[in-house]
Amino acid sequence: SLSAHNSNESLDRSVALRTQIQWYQFYPLRLEQTLGGNFESYHLQSLDDSSDVQNKTAQNQRWDFPVSTAGSVPLGEWEIKPAIVAHAFFYQGKVENRYFLASPRIGFSLDNMGGIKNLRMESTLGKFYRAPSMMEINGTPFGISAASGLSPEKADKGSIGLGWTRSFLGSWISGLKVSYIFSIASSKNLIT
Repeated sequence: SLSAHNSNESLDRSVALRTQIQWYQFYPLRLEQTLGGNFESYHLQSLDDSSDVQNKTAQNQRWDFPVSTAGSVPLGEWEIKPAIVAHAFFYQGKVENRYFLASPRIGFSLDNMGGIKNLRMESTLGKFYRAPSMMEINGTPFGISAASGLSPEKADKGSIGLGWTRSFLGSWISGLKVSYIFSIASSKNLIT
């Protein structure tokens, strides 16, 4: 015999708390730190029409604790910007899993490049990660199939670009900004 399953409700609740702290006491080094916590509760309710009407519920939760530290070091016309972003993910419910992801990054910028006033060159290099979302792991009644074995996406990214800014009427109006950025990325474990 065949059973028909009709999902009639999907609820996604989330609560987030994030704090940002900036430290300037190490002049000329500037440090900025972000600490936080995010909580998601994903509640899926389905209606089983195969025999008696029954409500089947599944509640799943994800905790995310982000920590990041970024710095800025001026060296003449150059500025070096190292950073690290880390996340601890804890999944509870249908899938019990943990991910600890660290993403080191570095950026460079050069003001007045080539002696041209207001021309700025910027470049970044780093590793990036994305953990699976609750909908990707547990599925939805609207066409996303559950995939409990997903692992985080990983990517190495780099970019370089030029930006030119021109202010008009003194400092009252920042009138024009033109930028061009070229980026390249190598990705693994893409969630599709």
